[in-house]
Amino acid sequence: MTNDQTARQANIEAIEALPGQVAALTAGLTAEQLTTPYDKGEWTIAQNVHHLCDSHMNSYIRCKLIATEERPPLKPYDQDVWARFPDAEGADLAASLAFCWAGCTAAGSSSGGRCPTTPGRARAFIRNPVK
Repeated sequence: MTNDQTARQANIEAIEALPGQVAALTAGLTAEQLTTPYDKGEWTIAQNVHHLCDSHMNSYIRCKLIATEERPPLKPYDQDVWARFPDAEGADLAASLAFCWAGCTAAGSSSGGRCPTTPGRARAFIRNPVK
């Protein structure tokens, strides 16, 4: 294995381990601890955990779009607005951790740690800036 391959594998393993680490770190916290911002204007622990799920899901879909479409536009999302949705403000982290775990497993283990590819398809995409 080359140094690049070793580094890539280490990155894949770190991403795959993230949901378990987050679950362990948040397991003993109360609903109040999960939903209280550390500082004024900052996200809560729960919002950060839910954001990880949102980010992983968006990245997974973007990889599939890149693999299956010619120059797909990658639609941005306003993470601060998403963090204010009721599901993101809630203390129940189970669904987000399950989605994150499933996404990491599907993107990492099942595909050998690569975005899926389709022979003959361009790997280019169009990135739209957040407005």
